[in-house]
Amino acid sequence: AILDQVLALVLAAFLPFDMPGISLETINSYCQEHLNGSFVCEVVEGKGRIMVAKKAVSQGEVMFIEPPLHIVEEEADNDAFSLVQRLCEENEDDFDYEALWYWAALSSL
Repeated sequence: AILDQVLALVLAAFLPFDMPGISLETINSYCQEHLNGSFVCEVVEGKGRIMVAKKAVSQGEVMFIEPPLHIVEEEADNDAFSLVQRLCEENEDDFDYEALWYWAALSSL
């Protein structure tokens, strides 16, 4: 019931935006162009999309650097964020992290 409320508010907040899916072909084309083909994206059952190194990677080696694709901050005037925040406060035993962590996940849908 609680999750249904959260999902309904989040979907209502984000569905108006055009958010087309990104194909493996698009991701791998990007990797080829920007990462010299050193990595590819594959789909693994039970995990979803994963990045696979196509070269040996040493421990501690920086594999690649990119700017953030998604930045999230608290939105006190957003009803969906307020609900997530309230749910975290009222159900501390059910939520391991602060509301912003869950908001970031929901905002990435």
